Amino acid sequence: KIRFADGRNAIAPYTPGALRGGTHRHEYSGDGKWVGFTYNDEVMRAHGLKIGKHLDLRTIGVTKLGTAVEVPKTEQFASRGEGFSVLVVVVTPDPKPGSDEISHAASDSWVGTNGYRRADGGKQLARAFIGTVRDAANEPVDELFIVDIPEEITKRGPLGPLEGSETTFPMPPDGTVQRRLIRTVGTKFPGCKGNARSSPDGERIAFRMRDERGEWQIFLMSPRGSEPQQATFIEGGVTTDARWHPSGKFLASVAGTKIIVTEVAAGEGFGKSRVLIDRGPAPYALVWSHDGKTLAYNRIVPTGGREVSQIFVCDF
Repeated sequence: KIRFADGRNAIAPYTPGALRGGTHRHEYSGDGKWVGFTYNDEVMRAHGLKIGKHLDLRTIGVTKLGTAVEVPKTEQFASRGEGFSVLVVVVTPDPKPGSDEISHAASDSWVGTNGYRRADGGKQLARAFIGTVRDAANEPVDELFIVDIPEEITKRGPLGPLEGSETTFPMPPDGTVQRRLIRTVGTKFPGCKGNARSSPDGERIAFRMRDERGEWQIFLMSPRGSEPQQATFIEGGVTTDARWHPSGKFLASVAGTKIIVTEVAAGEGFGKSRVLIDRGPAPYALVWSHDGKTLAYNRIVPTGGREVSQIFVCDF
């Protein structure tokens, strides 16, 4: 039986814990109690059309399963969502130049299988993501961010109601903390790229940034904040995001037609890469098996007179 994970109510009065728009890129947390997603708010999109302003802004939310939300039943949607849903990232159409305000949030994932370790030793639920800021010249720059998510998400935060209004976005719950982890603005090659992905233990976040030669490489950062550490040193750079091996000791990525595995465990082997397979067309969408012995990926293959995405596997 199909059930609705999130409730939906896009007609005022809005419902705390229900969404007003569409979700994408759904991802379970390690314990299966949460679902993370990217989101666009239909109410604000429509409001933007009325006032002649682009307000269809991509942002990030979560659903905590097991806390049901009752909403008005419609022809398309049920009267009940299995979980309580909130937005956890604040976006604005006009970020202040030079600030940490963002107009777009996406490329997100959970930090750690069970969160990351805070400075006080406790565990923290969080999502890492790429947010678009504006530099001093008002040019867009993508940077690495993280948002800490409280265990209890039903309480209204200081920025406004969870459900939003007819002219404002839904706001994060009390205890949500949004932080910028890196500042590439003003560097030789500003900007980050791709999906931010965490190691299983939550201690390192992998993302793409350009090296001193201007080539896209994989870098690592602590969710608590640190200097970025370059992990790959591939000639010509990498062309896909990183995929963490379940052990947390290796990263898989693509460089042209090659699948590259890079060692990222501390020690003399850190940053050393080897080619796992080299076969075109270019592979993409890498995924490790849970035991870490197999890597699955896609390639476009001519099939029956058409170009079709097929699934391949290779041993590790």
